[in-house]
Amino acid sequence: MRSIQLIGTIALHLLRRALGNVSGFLVHIGLPVAAIALIFGFLGPSYEAAPRVLYVNADRGPAGAFVVSELAYIHKTLRFEQVLSRAEAERAVANRRATAALIIPAGLTDELLAGPTDEARERKSAELLELTASDMSAPLRQSLERLDRRLQESAATVIGLGLPAEQWVRWLEEAQKRPIRTLTAAQGEASHDVVGLASGVLIVFMMFTAGLSVQLWTEERRQQTMRRMLAAPVKSWELAAGSLAGCFLLGSLQVWSVLLFSRFVLGFHQEVPLLQHLLVLEALLLPVLGVAATVSAVTRSAENISVIHSLISTPMCMLSGCFWSVSKMPDYLQKLALFIPQRWALDAIARLGSGAALRELGLHFAVLGLFAFVLLSLGSGMLKPSEETSS
Repeated sequence: MRSIQLIGTIALHLLRRALGNVSGFLVHIGLPVAAIALIFGFLGPSYEAAPRVLYVNADRGPAGAFVVSELAYIHKTLRFEQVLSRAEAERAVANRRATAALIIPAGLTDELLAGPTDEARERKSAELLELTASDMSAPLRQSLERLDRRLQESAATVIGLGLPAEQWVRWLEEAQKRPIRTLTAAQGEASHDVVGLASGVLIVFMMFTAGLSVQLWTEERRQQTMRRMLAAPVKSWELAAGSLAGCFLLGSLQVWSVLLFSRFVLGFHQEVPLLQHLLVLEALLLPVLGVAATVSAVTRSAENISVIHSLISTPMCMLSGCFWSVSKMPDYLQKLALFIPQRWALDAIARLGSGAALRELGLHFAVLGLFAFVLLSLGSGMLKPSEETSS
């Protein structure tokens, strides 16, 4: 019980040092909230004006891709995003995180090329799922029916004329001339609209706050405050745990402030459930603190910690996709991004926004936990409060 009280006292002491004045509160809380508010203010209305239509393309041939491509071209005001499974799409529609879902069955291309059969079975075709009827559902359903008839007639013409199936396949592939805006949940690419940008900017502020909080911790060690507290007596691990808890509380307060303000004041829900969004960012917070702790352990100079931390955290945020989509980077950089914790957090947020359940993100939380363990272990040098840093 005594150890818990000491850890809490040390954590609150660090929290008061960071937020005990107006400038500290503005830097750690006010500035992130204002930045997110500006992003939502400038980009939020245009983003919300585009309804989401999720699609599952289980067809391995060109017919399924042709249907999605044509619908995306015809209905330019809709935002088409790809997910992995029908269950994921149904869950997103049921939770109102998507307006509708397009399900393209497996074997659609093969069945069209096989032509009509005498078997008394239902013919495969694309299916449109929606929770309630909307203004965009009727035109979308009509377009889907027209495309279905178009595919049947073109395939029947090729078969009737005795032309090779490859010619029909080439015609479908050539018809797909216009790229569509999609989000592939399998690749976990953040759709760098306002949601992806807001999440990336928030992570940047988390890195910034972690660096400043660890710098406060290091300054206290340089001023021998920790040594005097150890003489109180306070055990070394209690002091380290209390300081780490204070940094974690500061980062958590920042995350909660930004997310609650954006949802309940600005009214922007970011398409991700609040508690799940918070859980992912809290899981990222420990690796972020580990990076700052490692920098402090290596640097040993209080004045240089913020500079070196910025030089390390900035490229980490750039490579992980905080400012632009990872898919736009070369393949070797995409592979390199897998070794950065921010990449896994953004990937988890993107999947949650596409309707994935929290239990499907076990790998992401395991990787973030591994990052936290390794980075905090590497930064254990700064967890020796009896040592002084150079000025």
